[in-house]
Amino acid sequence: ASVTILVQGLIVEPLIWGAARFITGLCLAGLFVASESWLNATTSPRNRGGLLGIYMLITFAGTGAGQYLMLAGDPLGPSLFIYVSILLSLAAVPMLLVNIQVPNVHEENKIKLMHLFKISPLGICGVFIAGIINGSLFGMGPVFAQRTGLNLTETSTFMASLVLGGSLMQLPLGRLSDMIDRRLVLTGVLFLTTMTALALLFLNMPVGLEYFLILAAFGGSALTIHALSLAHTNDFVEPSELVGASVSMVVVFGLGSISGPLLLGVLFVVAGN
Repeated sequence: ASVTILVQGLIVEPLIWGAARFITGLCLAGLFVASESWLNATTSPRNRGGLLGIYMLITFAGTGAGQYLMLAGDPLGPSLFIYVSILLSLAAVPMLLVNIQVPNVHEENKIKLMHLFKISPLGICGVFIAGIINGSLFGMGPVFAQRTGLNLTETSTFMASLVLGGSLMQLPLGRLSDMIDRRLVLTGVLFLTTMTALALLFLNMPVGLEYFLILAAFGGSALTIHALSLAHTNDFVEPSELVGASVSMVVVFGLGSISGPLLLGVLFVVAGN
């Protein structure tokens, strides 16, 4: 992942970028599969929501801070790619320095996607919807912000507000889902996502504090769907199926992430934006 990021900074050519980003995606998918299956192997349904909430909180805190990397160098130069490569390389250091006991790995059973859907249709649909939302926000969010007239700093704040809201709500909603039926929490989160999206659409507020607060509320609901759906699905998975289930959910999330920006791009064209 670190190398392919550098390639994009060195060679600005669509085919090279497509290949490099494809390889980066494979690498990141592997990282997510390893991380999430490891976490799920060390937890139980009683605290799975809270643990995945912490995991997503840290993930989105880093993502939110990363939005301001756009201000750290010339977007048309190679420096931003170098910064990302450095961060990816540094991410390996804690694993090399700390001696952590590896979870007891059972003989792994493969689990088919259709079987996973049968045992948890809500979880799989939630992961797919989360992929659409996350892919749209992170893939097309900056494009949307700039097309609506926001400058570079406002665009960074636009994205950071979404991610900060998502980060702050991960842990409380995750712990709430450990105490009550996760389906109720998911239903409430989906309802709040819809309401805040409609507020952003129809209130037509000027860019300012209130606008960014509603954006944060939208991110606080929309970006928690993934962790809640993961926790709900893994409640029905046997320990020997955790890695296979993580692979399937990363695939489902990836399909949603691909679909979201494509659908949004079509909508931009239809709406004349």
